[in-house]
Amino acid sequence: KFATECPASFPLPYSENFDDYAAPTSVPYAEPNCWTAWYGGADGTTSSTYARIYSTAKRGTTGNGYYLASTTGNATTAAKEAVAVLPALEGLNQALLHFYAKASTTTGTRAIKVGISEQQDDLDSVMAHLTIIDSVETIGKDWDYYTFDLSSYKGTGKHIVLICYGGNTSVTTLSTTALYTYLDDI
Repeated sequence: KFATECPASFPLPYSENFDDYAAPTSVPYAEPNCWTAWYGGADGTTSSTYARIYSTAKRGTTGNGYYLASTTGNATTAAKEAVAVLPALEGLNQALLHFYAKASTTTGTRAIKVGISEQQDDLDSVMAHLTIIDSVETIGKDWDYYTFDLSSYKGTGKHIVLICYGGNTSVTTLSTTALYTYLDDI
């Protein structure tokens, strides 16, 4: 897909099915136009390896989807989250966000937080200006359709933020194994 400079903001409705992109199989991995993504945690590690367009993540038989990976951490290792930030969108406090999501396997639980941020440039700024709107605490192995009402948001942020994390909460069962969540048709 030919990439152009990102506009100040996109009008609604906005959609992304990830099918217009080549899905690279090695670094550098691809992000949709005007998106940013990070994988990291308390230790500050970041990598695009764990948030990217991915052919295996697709909902149908052709095209692509989006792949987010996280680790739940354990008693000695910090959890890592994958964070995807959509481009600036107009009128988010009057919008609904819809997407399909599923876990890559039945091992471990996945969860996604949905928020809005004023920033997109770096992970620290995104997180410092983030308002969490809602979350899905258990994402299963089958594709499910999720809807989030963004009308409760009263701030000035224009970037939807998707944060994927391991859903386990018991320190005795947490692991550092990556947990993959697939998204499509946002």
